[in-house]
Amino acid sequence: MIKLPEKIKLANLPTKIEKLYKTSKELMNTNIYIKRDDHTGIEFSGNKIRKLEFTIKEALDKKCDYFITCGALQSNHARATVSVAAKLGLKSYLILAGEKNETIDGNYLINKLLGATIKIIDKTEFKERIDEIMKEAKEKLENEGYKPYINTLRSI
Repeated sequence: MIKLPEKIKLANLPTKIEKLYKTSKELMNTNIYIKRDDHTGIEFSGNKIRKLEFTIKEALDKKCDYFITCGALQSNHARATVSVAAKLGLKSYLILAGEKNETIDGNYLINKLLGATIKIIDKTEFKERIDEIMKEAKEKLENEGYKPYINTLRSI
Protein backbone atom coordinates (compact mmCIF):
# COMPACT_ATOMS: atom_id res chain seq x y z
CA MET A 1 0.00 0.00 0.00
CA ILE A 2 1.24 3.49 -0.86
CA LYS A 3 1.68 5.82 2.10
CA LEU A 4 0.48 9.30 1.19
CA PRO A 5 2.19 12.33 2.71
CA GLU A 6 0.37 14.09 5.50
CA LYS A 7 -1.33 17.41 4.94
CA ILE A 8 -3.04 20.15 6.88
CA LYS A 9 -6.62 21.09 6.01
CA LEU A 10 -6.70 24.62 4.67
CA ALA A 11 -8.96 24.56 1.62
CA ASN A 12 -12.74 24.52 1.58
CA LEU A 13 -13.08 21.09 0.00
CA PRO A 14 -14.55 19.43 -1.83
CA THR A 15 -15.28 22.20 -4.29
CA LYS A 16 -18.40 21.75 -6.34
CA ILE A 17 -18.69 20.73 -9.95
CA GLU A 18 -21.11 22.82 -11.98
CA LYS A 19 -22.68 22.10 -15.34
CA LEU A 20 -22.14 24.85 -17.89
CA TYR A 21 -25.62 24.84 -19.39
CA LYS A 22 -25.14 27.55 -22.03
CA THR A 23 -21.79 26.16 -23.22
CA SER A 24 -23.21 22.61 -23.23
CA LYS A 25 -26.12 23.75 -25.40
CA GLU A 26 -23.84 25.71 -27.76
CA LEU A 27 -21.72 22.59 -28.25
CA MET A 28 -24.65 20.58 -29.60
CA ASN A 29 -25.91 19.34 -26.26
CA THR A 30 -22.56 18.02 -25.07
CA ASN A 31 -22.43 18.04 -21.28
CA ILE A 32 -19.67 20.39 -20.12
CA TYR A 33 -18.77 20.72 -16.43
CA ILE A 34 -16.32 22.84 -14.51
CA LYS A 35 -14.56 22.09 -11.21
CA ARG A 36 -14.88 25.23 -9.05
CA ASP A 37 -11.44 25.40 -7.42
CA ASP A 38 -12.01 29.15 -7.20
CA HIS A 39 -14.21 28.22 -4.21
CA THR A 40 -11.33 26.77 -2.15
CA GLY A 41 -11.04 30.10 -0.37
CA ILE A 42 -10.38 33.38 -2.13
CA GLU A 43 -7.50 34.33 0.14
CA PHE A 44 -5.68 31.12 -0.77
CA SER A 45 -5.96 31.40 -4.55
CA GLY A 46 -7.76 28.42 -6.01
CA ASN A 47 -5.68 25.33 -6.72
CA LYS A 48 -2.52 26.77 -5.15
CA ILE A 49 -3.83 25.79 -1.73
CA ARG A 50 -3.78 22.09 -2.61
CA LYS A 51 0.03 21.84 -2.70
CA LEU A 52 0.41 24.19 0.25
CA GLU A 53 -1.60 21.81 2.43
CA PHE A 54 1.33 19.39 2.12
CA THR A 55 4.27 21.80 2.29
CA ILE A 56 2.88 23.80 5.21
CA LYS A 57 2.22 20.54 7.09
CA GLU A 58 5.82 19.50 6.54
CA ALA A 59 7.07 22.91 7.73
CA LEU A 60 4.91 22.72 10.86
CA ASP A 61 6.09 19.16 11.58
CA LYS A 62 9.68 20.44 11.41
CA LYS A 63 8.76 23.25 13.85
CA CYS A 64 9.62 25.90 11.25
CA ASP A 65 8.54 29.48 11.85
CA TYR A 66 9.47 31.13 8.53
CA PHE A 67 8.26 30.01 5.10
CA ILE A 68 10.48 30.92 2.11
CA THR A 69 9.17 30.76 -1.45
CA CYS A 70 9.54 32.53 -4.77
CA GLY A 71 7.69 33.56 -7.88
CA ALA A 72 6.86 36.47 -10.13
CA LEU A 73 6.02 39.84 -8.59
CA GLN A 74 2.27 39.22 -8.93
CA SER A 75 2.47 35.47 -8.22
CA ASN A 76 -0.74 33.81 -7.01
CA HIS A 77 1.42 31.10 -5.45
CA ALA A 78 3.33 33.68 -3.41
CA ARG A 79 0.12 35.36 -2.28
CA ALA A 80 -1.41 32.03 -1.27
CA THR A 81 1.74 31.14 0.67
CA VAL A 82 1.79 34.45 2.53
CA SER A 83 -1.94 34.19 3.31
CA VAL A 84 -1.61 30.70 4.76
CA ALA A 85 1.53 31.61 6.70
CA ALA A 86 -0.20 34.66 8.22
CA LYS A 87 -3.26 32.59 9.12
CA LEU A 88 -1.10 30.04 10.93
CA GLY A 89 1.19 32.54 12.65
CA LEU A 90 4.23 31.84 10.49
CA LYS A 91 6.40 34.49 8.91
CA SER A 92 6.99 34.51 5.17
CA TYR A 93 9.91 35.51 2.98
CA LEU A 94 9.33 36.00 -0.73
CA ILE A 95 11.91 36.23 -3.47
CA LEU A 96 10.08 37.77 -6.41
CA ALA A 97 11.17 38.30 -9.99
CA GLY A 98 10.37 41.78 -11.24
CA GLU A 99 11.35 45.41 -11.30
CA LYS A 100 11.91 47.25 -8.03
CA ASN A 101 10.06 50.30 -9.32
CA GLU A 102 6.85 48.45 -10.17
CA THR A 103 3.65 49.75 -8.64
CA ILE A 104 2.73 48.21 -5.32
CA ASP A 105 -0.66 46.74 -6.16
CA GLY A 106 -2.45 43.42 -6.63
CA ASN A 107 -0.81 40.38 -5.06
CA TYR A 108 2.35 42.35 -4.31
CA LEU A 109 0.32 44.78 -2.18
CA ILE A 110 -1.49 41.94 -0.39
CA ASN A 111 1.86 40.28 0.38
CA LYS A 112 3.15 43.52 1.92
CA LEU A 113 -0.07 44.05 3.91
CA LEU A 114 0.19 40.52 5.31
CA GLY A 115 3.70 41.23 6.55
CA ALA A 116 5.85 39.25 4.12
CA THR A 117 9.54 40.03 3.90
CA ILE A 118 10.06 40.63 0.19
CA LYS A 119 13.25 40.59 -1.86
CA ILE A 120 12.86 41.64 -5.49
CA ILE A 121 15.42 40.44 -8.01
CA ASP A 122 15.54 40.82 -11.77
CA LYS A 123 14.23 38.02 -13.95
CA THR A 124 17.67 36.99 -15.25
CA GLU A 125 19.06 36.60 -11.74
CA PHE A 126 15.93 34.69 -10.79
CA LYS A 127 16.39 32.19 -13.62
CA GLU A 128 20.10 31.74 -13.01
CA ARG A 129 20.37 31.80 -9.21
CA ILE A 130 17.01 31.29 -7.51
CA ASP A 131 17.98 28.14 -5.61
CA GLU A 132 21.18 29.76 -4.36
CA ILE A 133 19.32 32.94 -3.36
CA MET A 134 16.72 30.93 -1.44
CA LYS A 135 19.50 29.09 0.43
CA GLU A 136 21.15 32.43 1.25
CA ALA A 137 17.83 33.71 2.63
CA LYS A 138 17.50 30.56 4.73
CA GLU A 139 21.02 30.97 6.16
CA LYS A 140 20.35 34.65 6.95
CA LEU A 141 17.15 33.78 8.81
CA GLU A 142 18.87 30.95 10.69
CA ASN A 143 21.56 33.40 11.80
CA GLU A 144 18.77 35.62 13.14
CA GLY A 145 17.43 32.73 15.23
CA TYR A 146 14.57 31.57 13.00
CA LYS A 147 13.85 28.08 11.74
CA PRO A 148 13.02 28.61 8.05
CA TYR A 149 11.51 26.21 5.54
CA ILE A 150 12.15 26.49 1.81
CA ASN A 151 9.14 25.65 -0.32
CA THR A 152 10.53 23.77 -3.29
CA LEU A 153 7.08 23.50 -4.90
CA ARG A 154 6.90 26.75 -6.80
CA SER A 155 5.97 28.18 -10.14
CA ILE A 156 7.08 31.01 -12.38
